[in-house]
Amino acid sequence: MREEKEEFPEEEKENRLVSRFERMRREGIVRYMDVSDYEEIIDAYLDKGQYDKAEQTVRLALRQHPSAFSLILKKADIFLARSDYLLALEVLDPLTRLDPNNYEVFLLRGFSFTHLERAEEAVKDFDKALSLGAGMEGDIAFQAGTELEMAGYYRKALKYMEQAYEQNPFDIQAMFELAFLCQQTGKEKRSIEIYERYLKEEPFDEGAWNNLGEVYLNTGNYDKALEAFDFQLAIHPASPDGLFNRGRVLMYMERYPEAIEILGKYLHRNPEDVEAMLLLGHCYQMTGENRRALSWYKVAAGENAEDPEPCYRAAQLYRMMNLNSDAEVCCMRALATDPENTVFNHELFLIWENTRPAFERLSLIRNITQKDPENIVFWLDYLTLLYEMREMSELESALEDACRHLPGHALLMYMKGTVRLLEGRIAEGEELFGQALARDPEGVKIFLERFPQLSSVREVSILIDQLKK
Repeated sequence: MREEKEEFPEEEKENRLVSRFERMRREGIVRYMDVSDYEEIIDAYLDKGQYDKAEQTVRLALRQHPSAFSLILKKADIFLARSDYLLALEVLDPLTRLDPNNYEVFLLRGFSFTHLERAEEAVKDFDKALSLGAGMEGDIAFQAGTELEMAGYYRKALKYMEQAYEQNPFDIQAMFELAFLCQQTGKEKRSIEIYERYLKEEPFDEGAWNNLGEVYLNTGNYDKALEAFDFQLAIHPASPDGLFNRGRVLMYMERYPEAIEILGKYLHRNPEDVEAMLLLGHCYQMTGENRRALSWYKVAAGENAEDPEPCYRAAQLYRMMNLNSDAEVCCMRALATDPENTVFNHELFLIWENTRPAFERLSLIRNITQKDPENIVFWLDYLTLLYEMREMSELESALEDACRHLPGHALLMYMKGTVRLLEGRIAEGEELFGQALARDPEGVKIFLERFPQLSSVREVSILIDQLKK
């Protein structure tokens, strides 16, 4: 396996060796060379990405040294570098029997398995390599973790990177990769701890500040996230990631004017970023500048016609502005791209409240709940509409379906209790309403808004007063 050459005298020696070898090849002369010389030449070619030359060299080397184990390993190394993982396995499989105590064989075979999406076999080989590589555990674990990480097996990679860090707690590379893997696997507290330790050693690593900021952002610690992105921007004031993420944090902190300024700077440098346009539009919307918000949603829609999100955002805003005709046009455009999207269909249902007859809305919301029966909002809208239409038979059936999909949900208990109370079945309704209040006291606000007539039901007022006490 290749090791990084860091000392210039070694590089000069390697360059002289390669020059001498290439001159010999040009002149058609075949001279005897040591195995170690061939290894250096092959490594030089691999480092430069000259895989054909590396393969030609290993073939020549094996003619002179047919039983040289290290050269056979180099052959496997070349196949790995070329992403010829099956050919690498053909070389490595016999070596596991020829020298079953050589950790490099199992490590390289683990690399092959990793990239062939045979992760369980890779893990077995990496564990075997660790058991054989006495004194090399940190390096082996780091390489295994890196390969698994590159292939997207973050949880499996984490195990090895933890070992690498444990073996070499001051290894900067292992520290960074461990923090990253913790970030990717939801171990935010550990990730923050390692990133902060890393940044004490490497305070000018812009990428690490960005990653730390994203971890803080994902945990809702906006102050710390903002601080991290500010450090990133202090290192690189025009950093696209830094500007974008700083704008995002400011938006989450509801500091909309500042977010607008930063996102505007970002879009000046990255004028095709649809996500940033949507964030900027949202900021304008939250400051009441609806026309500006709509203009950004429209720009985003024009930038990527295949992305339905900008049209959906515009539809929502038009509906809130009571411009239902424009809202419907935008919503239909979003649905043209993603017709099965239940959120978009639900938006159409809300738009139709003032423009379409109840039976059309009922057909739409019924279809939505069938497609996404785990969404409580969809069920509540369906059940409320059924009550308003006095479709009591379907209402009872729909309530049973909803409770089957969302058993014990407090809002469904409220719904059932509400129906019973408004039907005059006071004792049953009071019991259900009481159970719902005990589970979710805040949920009652939803039903007092949907069914204002509940306020006049004496038993409901008594239950709410009792809960307050």
